[in-house]
Amino acid sequence: MHPTTAETEIPAAGAPATYASLGARFVALILDGLAIFGFLFFLLGSIFAMLLGGTTDDGFELTGIAGGLFIAVEILLVMGYYVVSEARWGATLGKLAAGIRVQSTAGQRIGYGAAFIRNLLRIVDILPFFYLTGAISVMLTKRNQRLGDLAAGTVVVRGEYGRGARVAAWVAALALCVGGFLLGMLVVQGDAAQERAASAAAAGAVAPDSTRDAASSESDAIESTAATPWSSRGWVQREDDTFTNPQHDLKLVVPEGWVIVDEETLDSRYLWMMAKLGPDGEQRLMMNILTEDTQGMSAEEWFRVRLQGIRDFTLTIGDETQPYFEVVRAGETGQPDVYEIRFLHNPDATRAHQLYFVRDGLGYIVSRNASEDAGADELADLELIRQSMDLR
Repeated sequence: MHPTTAETEIPAAGAPATYASLGARFVALILDGLAIFGFLFFLLGSIFAMLLGGTTDDGFELTGIAGGLFIAVEILLVMGYYVVSEARWGATLGKLAAGIRVQSTAGQRIGYGAAFIRNLLRIVDILPFFYLTGAISVMLTKRNQRLGDLAAGTVVVRGEYGRGARVAAWVAALALCVGGFLLGMLVVQGDAAQERAASAAAAGAVAPDSTRDAASSESDAIESTAATPWSSRGWVQREDDTFTNPQHDLKLVVPEGWVIVDEETLDSRYLWMMAKLGPDGEQRLMMNILTEDTQGMSAEEWFRVRLQGIRDFTLTIGDETQPYFEVVRAGETGQPDVYEIRFLHNPDATRAHQLYFVRDGLGYIVSRNASEDAGADELADLELIRQSMDLR
């Protein structure tokens, strides 16, 4: 009688010496864990955090519904990795690198059902910590089986792999670990940088470019209140001092001596932008009104997110990192569902005040910046603008 295909590809387990040792299984576990951490956990988590919120310079943090969703997807993918690898090829990357494979007690390739059972029982084998139950079971059973193997009718044996295949598996597992981690860091740092830049833009600041030297970064930060970046976009003097935006039901007063950016040159998020320039052409005061998608958040929730972005924004000069903004006050105003943040730009002592409110699901930010030497009469202009918008 001719042998079956399964019997030809995978010889039956022989003497007990052919069963995988605890050390070999430990090596496989570590390598699989590294590959899973880098690619399935860190990279996937970074993408989730970028899409759902929670990225930081050092990684990501997912809580609530987003965290629960990520954990559910993570469990499914990790389970799928083990089940598919063992059912189709008899080994994961870690097992291939360690020179071991999974087979049935009869010496045949296992099916998806057995692969699922042996991996589902990991939740028991891993108890009370780091597979202690599984390790004890391997040491006490004749065929070196953990509880998952006993339940699924499987054994782990030494595999007949060539040196090249094992080396390739080592390289692949480590590459997934390192590559996934590095790609994940690029994702979270890029997303965090965009969040900081958005916060800085809303505050009227220019985010320093980390690729430039410290002196250049500091200079750029100090010049963030200058009129130059916006003057090229078309400052114009309005003949009428009051005008409205019917679409957003907002009225704006332009005090005497102020200039306003030509609306046709503005980014679509900005409704208005105007400034009071000093004799040297530098911007002494600035006022802008912009809109933002709140993604369904209430005014308070949206305000809290923006406040955290301002608090997290930092400036690095040389080896020293410091907060870019110093929050003086943050919280509710005298008007219902209108919130404010008062803060200083640490590099140049610019005084800033932002108001946040939501109408019909659209968020509005009224941002006012005043240079350190702005006088009381000039600050009164800012108050006049704010009152004209019926924001006290």
